[in-house]
Amino acid sequence: MAKYVPPHKRGGAGCNASSIARSPPKQSRRRITNASADTTLFCDAFTKIRCINLKRRPEQWEQFLYHAMRIGPSFVSKVERFEAVDGQEAVDGNSCRIGSDVALHWDTTQNAIWDRHVETGCTRQMTPGEIGCALSHVALWRELVSQHDVEEGRPEEAMLILEDDAAFLHPHRRGRFNRAVKENHTLSAERFKVAFRLAWDLLPGDWDIFYLGLSDRGDRMDVAASDECDGVSVQLFSPSYGFRTHAYAIKKSAAHTLLDNLPVVGPVDVWLADNSWFGLRVYCAVVANDGWRDTGANLISQNRVAESTIRMSSRDSN
Repeated sequence: MAKYVPPHKRGGAGCNASSIARSPPKQSRRRITNASADTTLFCDAFTKIRCINLKRRPEQWEQFLYHAMRIGPSFVSKVERFEAVDGQEAVDGNSCRIGSDVALHWDTTQNAIWDRHVETGCTRQMTPGEIGCALSHVALWRELVSQHDVEEGRPEEAMLILEDDAAFLHPHRRGRFNRAVKENHTLSAERFKVAFRLAWDLLPGDWDIFYLGLSDRGDRMDVAASDECDGVSVQLFSPSYGFRTHAYAIKKSAAHTLLDNLPVVGPVDVWLADNSWFGLRVYCAVVANDGWRDTGANLISQNRVAESTIRMSSRDSN
């Protein structure tokens, strides 16, 4: 099993960009056709695609659309903006959702095992940003379960939930390929679509939650690995623990399970991992032989250009 390394330390060399840039006309046409099919596959894989964005952060929505347009107009047409719950407003207004949907206090004991910055055995108060984030995800789970049941024999409804700092297969951080990707963002988007196709082919049909981006901790329970295609190969695994909710897909039945276990106690990503995702079948895909020491790169990373609006209660001092 590969040793965990945080995503911010992941980089590495990739495929030879010059061979892509100088492809002969027939190969170029074939890749355009494949890219179109891959875009359709990504859009059609989920019943709905939602992106969480605060009303007071329109610049973040514009940044997300910039990345989304690289995937294709059909993706931009399908993704729907979800106005995030403003945690500060919820706190100031004494929202009834605080307590029923999200607890105000949580214990750091389990989280501290996996995060050396967290003091163990402490009770923390959720920050407004964490409250708003949790309530936003809960609202989307409720939206998903409210969908009409599909006809027998058809795939179960599933929603891809994104946060507005999602960036599709972020370019490598070093090497020749890194420079090529920075000069041609389309290349990064095309690699994402190839990676998603490979991951989707590997994903077992009984999946409940599928992470396209996760900062995982602990052992990875390997599930499958793809052959290389267009310089990209993918590994699929079940995580032991992990952080982030910026890019994951969830089925309707799984959303029911999470709603049955409310309130969220702690930051929503920590709550899920602390409870081992309540026994749901959880998978994560990474681009193999990529990232720091080739431990794998997220298909969807987080764009850290803008400062996060969420202060982490786990780092608060007593």
